[in-house]
Amino acid sequence: MTYEKEDFNDLGDQATDSTILEKISALAKQIELSFPGAITTVEIFPSGSAMLDIHLHNKLFVMAYSPTHGFGIDEVGDEDGFDTGYRFNTKDFYVATEEVNKLI
Repeated sequence: MTYEKEDFNDLGDQATDSTILEKISALAKQIELSFPGAITTVEIFPSGSAMLDIHLHNKLFVMAYSPTHGFGIDEVGDEDGFDTGYRFNTKDFYVATEEVNKLI
Protein backbone atom coordinates (compact mmCIF):
# COMPACT_ATOMS: atom_id res chain seq x y z
CA MET A 1 0.00 0.00 0.00
CA THR A 2 1.53 3.31 -1.04
CA TYR A 3 0.31 6.82 -0.54
CA GLU A 4 0.80 10.04 -2.41
CA LYS A 5 2.11 12.91 -0.36
CA GLU A 6 -0.71 15.19 -1.48
CA ASP A 7 -3.26 12.63 -0.26
CA PHE A 8 -2.27 13.31 3.34
CA ASN A 9 -0.52 16.66 3.49
CA ASP A 10 -2.85 18.63 1.27
CA LEU A 11 -3.10 21.36 3.89
CA GLY A 12 0.61 21.41 4.64
CA ASP A 13 1.60 22.81 8.00
CA GLN A 14 -1.80 24.48 8.29
CA ALA A 15 -3.56 21.16 8.89
CA THR A 16 -5.71 21.32 11.99
CA ASP A 17 -5.72 18.62 14.64
CA SER A 18 -9.24 17.63 13.58
CA THR A 19 -8.03 17.16 9.99
CA ILE A 20 -5.17 14.97 11.20
CA LEU A 21 -7.56 12.93 13.36
CA GLU A 22 -9.84 12.43 10.35
CA LYS A 23 -6.86 11.29 8.29
CA ILE A 24 -5.83 8.80 10.98
CA SER A 25 -9.36 7.36 10.94
CA ALA A 26 -9.26 7.15 7.13
CA LEU A 27 -5.86 5.44 7.31
CA ALA A 28 -7.30 2.84 9.69
CA LYS A 29 -10.05 2.04 7.19
CA GLN A 30 -7.54 1.84 4.33
CA ILE A 31 -5.38 -0.59 6.30
CA GLU A 32 -8.35 -2.87 6.97
CA LEU A 33 -9.22 -2.86 3.26
CA SER A 34 -5.64 -3.39 2.08
CA PHE A 35 -4.53 -6.02 4.58
CA PRO A 36 -7.01 -8.91 4.94
CA GLY A 37 -7.42 -9.85 8.58
CA ALA A 38 -6.21 -6.49 9.89
CA ILE A 39 -8.21 -5.05 12.78
CA THR A 40 -7.71 -1.40 13.62
CA THR A 41 -8.75 0.66 16.61
CA VAL A 42 -8.56 4.44 16.78
CA GLU A 43 -8.79 6.15 20.14
CA ILE A 44 -9.05 9.94 20.20
CA PHE A 45 -8.30 11.85 23.38
CA PRO A 46 -9.66 15.24 24.53
CA SER A 47 -6.16 16.72 24.16
CA GLY A 48 -6.33 16.17 20.39
CA SER A 49 -3.98 13.20 20.62
CA ALA A 50 -4.83 9.85 19.08
CA MET A 51 -3.69 6.23 19.08
CA LEU A 52 -4.08 3.88 16.13
CA ASP A 53 -3.65 0.20 17.01
CA ILE A 54 -3.26 -2.27 14.16
CA HIS A 55 -3.64 -5.98 14.90
CA LEU A 56 -2.42 -8.19 12.08
CA HIS A 57 -1.17 -11.80 12.08
CA ASN A 58 -0.81 -11.90 15.89
CA LYS A 59 1.23 -8.70 15.87
CA LEU A 60 0.43 -5.24 17.21
CA PHE A 61 1.57 -2.08 15.49
CA VAL A 62 0.88 1.38 16.88
CA MET A 63 0.83 4.90 15.55
CA ALA A 64 0.47 7.54 18.22
CA TYR A 65 -0.24 11.19 17.46
CA SER A 66 0.31 14.18 19.71
CA PRO A 67 -0.31 17.76 18.51
CA THR A 68 2.95 18.86 20.15
CA HIS A 69 5.19 15.89 19.31
CA GLY A 70 3.80 14.55 16.05
CA PHE A 71 3.70 10.83 15.28
CA GLY A 72 5.34 7.84 16.92
CA ILE A 73 5.29 4.47 15.16
CA ASP A 74 6.38 1.09 16.49
CA GLU A 75 5.66 -2.61 16.70
CA VAL A 76 4.77 -3.91 20.15
CA GLY A 77 6.22 -7.33 20.92
CA ASP A 78 4.78 -9.94 23.27
CA GLU A 79 7.42 -9.21 25.88
CA ASP A 80 7.34 -5.44 25.53
CA GLY A 81 6.02 -3.41 28.40
CA PHE A 82 5.07 0.24 28.47
CA ASP A 83 7.84 2.25 26.89
CA THR A 84 8.44 5.98 26.79
CA GLY A 85 9.46 6.14 23.15
CA TYR A 86 8.88 4.87 19.64
CA ARG A 87 11.29 3.47 17.08
CA PHE A 88 10.23 6.06 14.53
CA ASN A 89 9.09 9.66 15.07
CA THR A 90 8.01 12.34 12.64
CA LYS A 91 5.80 15.41 12.47
CA ASP A 92 4.75 14.60 8.89
CA PHE A 93 1.63 12.46 8.42
CA TYR A 94 2.69 11.24 4.99
CA VAL A 95 6.04 10.02 6.36
CA ALA A 96 4.22 8.37 9.28
CA THR A 97 1.92 6.46 6.93
CA GLU A 98 4.89 5.23 4.92
CA GLU A 99 6.56 3.96 8.09
CA VAL A 100 3.38 2.17 9.19
CA ASN A 101 3.23 0.58 5.75
CA LYS A 102 6.83 -0.65 6.08
CA LEU A 103 6.13 -2.23 9.45
CA ILE A 104 2.96 -4.05 8.49
